Amino acid sequence: MKNLFKQIKKICLAFNVDGRPVKITPITSGHVNSTYKVGCLSKTGKLTNYLVQRVNTYVFTRPEEVMQNISYVTEHLAKRLKDRPTLHYLTSEGGKNYYVTKDNGFWRCGVFYEDCCALENCSQKSAVYLAGVAFGEFQRSLKDFPIDKLNVVIPHFHNTKNRFEQLKEAIKNGMQSRVFALKKEIEQFLRLESLATTLYQMQEDKKLPLRVCHNDTKCSNVLLKPDLSDYFCVIDLDTVMPGLVAFDFGDAIRGCASSGLEDDINYDSVHLDFEKYKSFTQGFLYGIGGELLPIEKQTLALGAFTI
Repeated sequence: MKNLFKQIKKICLAFNVDGRPVKITPITSGHVNSTYKVGCLSKTGKLTNYLVQRVNTYVFTRPEEVMQNISYVTEHLAKRLKDRPTLHYLTSEGGKNYYVTKDNGFWRCGVFYEDCCALENCSQKSAVYLAGVAFGEFQRSLKDFPIDKLNVVIPHFHNTKNRFEQLKEAIKNGMQSRVFALKKEIEQFLRLESLATTLYQMQEDKKLPLRVCHNDTKCSNVLLKPDLSDYFCVIDLDTVMPGLVAFDFGDAIRGCASSGLEDDINYDSVHLDFEKYKSFTQGFLYGIGGELLPIEKQTLALGAFTI
C-alpha cells in the first residue's frame, strides 16, 4: 500500500491536482482497469476527490488511441448535452489526457463525481429506464459525429462471423475428447450460426449504418442520481468505436435486463426479465428520439439475441 500511495502521489502531481493525496480507496466494481478514489487536501483545507485509473494495456494495446477517442467524443457530447455533465479527464504536464510512468504504466485522472451512484445490478425498473434514456441520448447526441475519426481499439469486437470461425477452428484443432463431451452444446451453437451472424452480414452489405457505439452498455456505466429521478452521465468510454446500434442495445439488455449479475455463477437463477427489457426499450427509444432508421428499429431485438 505504501508503494501504491507513493505512485499515486506522483500521478496526482503529474496532473496538477488541487492538493496532496491523503486517502486512497480502491474501487473494485470494474473488471478491466485498476481504479482508485483519491482524496486530495489543498493548502486551504479543501478536500477534493479524484478518480485515478491505471489502464489495462493488455486489453487495450493502443491506449493512446483509446484516450484520443474519448477526447473526441466527450468534446462533442459537451456541445450537445449542455444541461448534463460529460465525462472529463484532466491533462497532464505534457498537455495530454494521460500520463505514462517509467514502468510503462498508463494512467489517467479525472474529478470524482459526487452525489451520484452506479448500480451493478439495476433491480428497479426506474433505474433500467434511465439507463435506456442515457444510452439513447448518447447515440442521438453523436449522430453527426464524423465516425471516421474514431480509432478501432479492439478489432473484430462484435464480429460474430469471426467468432464462429474461431469456434470451428477450436473444434477442429482442440482436444477431441472435450469436443466429443460437448457435442450437444456445439451442435446447438452451430445451428444458430446463420441467425447469429445476420446483423454483421447486414452491416457488410451496407443495409445497416455504422454509428458511434459505446460497446459496453451495462447499467453500471451510467451514473444515476441517488433518488433515481434522472441520470447524471454515461461513463467508461474505453470501447467507443464504430458499430451497430443493435449491438449497443443488445449488450445493454444482456446486463440491464438480467435477473443476475454479469459474473453470476448461479446459472439457474439467471434469466431475461421481460419487464426490465420493456423498461430499457422504452427509455432507449425515448432517448434516441427519431434517429433510428426503420430497419435499425426492427433489428434491436435481434441485437439482444446476438449479444
